[in-house]
This record gives sequence, structure tokens and C-alpha cells, in this order.
Amino acid sequence: NLGANVNYQMDAFGFSHTLTGNFTMQSFATRNKIRGDNEVKSQGYNFGLSTVFTRQLSANLTASINVVDLGARGNNNSQTINARVNYKMLDDKLNNSLTYTFTNSDVSGTTVILLHSTYPIFTGSNVGIMLRGSFFSGKDAKTISFNEYTGSFTWSYRF
Repeated sequence: NLGANVNYQMDAFGFSHTLTGNFTMQSFATRNKIRGDNEVKSQGYNFGLSTVFTRQLSANLTASINVVDLGARGNNNSQTINARVNYKMLDDKLNNSLTYTFTNSDVSGTTVILLHSTYPIFTGSNVGIMLRGSFFSGKDAKTISFNEYTGSFTWSYRF
């Protein structure tokens, strides 16, 4: 396994920014039937930009490319774009985030939209709501396409 990370912080256009870059490489030499008795190699490239606009508003944008070499079984590639906006309200107690993720691979495409909000009700305790829509589309006749919608209420307490 090999990995390298680079972070660069700067102020530009009146806002605080953080640029990130990440590279990972893995090789699995153990041979097993699932991998077709082949060595498996993977590489990942991630690039990100985080911006703090105000104390209440921030945004993140990330792009990822992953390449997996399965030996005799071929390659599997994927690209992901992730965007997130965080906004605090009500004296910074209500934390809201909206996330959009799109992943494209050799066999499918997936879009996920997530809304998450939390609010403290006591010291060390939060309530939250999460709403999520997932949209999966296969690229061949063997892979089904479907949509999934989920929601949840949460309560957490820190000991």
C-alpha cells in the first residue's frame, strides 16, 4: 500500500480555502478464486476544494477517480463528483447539510442526494433528520435500474 496527501490552505476572494490532493495505490498479491488467481491492483486519485464563506456557510467539492485492475478479469473504473453545502441557523445550533454525489462506473451510474439536519436539545444530546434519494442506473441489460428513498429521525447522546 502506498499513499500521499497534500493540503494547501489559502485566502482568496475574501474567503478561506483548502485545496487537497490524495493518491493511493494498493496491490493484493494473494491469489484466490474470487480474483481468478490474479494479482489485483488499484489506484485512487482524489482532489478537493473546501471553502468557508462565513461562520455559518461552507462548501466542499471533491472529484475522485478509481482504477481497479483485476488481472485477467479486466479493469473497473469509476469517477465520482461530490458537492456539499453546510449551513448553520438559529444561533449556530441548527446544522444543515445538503450533499449531491454522482458516481459513474463501467457498469452503472449512481446519483445520491442527501439532506441532513441536527439540533442540540440538551448538553451532549442531539436530534436529527435525514432524507436521502438514491438513483441507480445500470448500463447493460444484466444490471437493473432502481430508485430508493429513505428518511430517518435520530437522537444521540454523548457520554
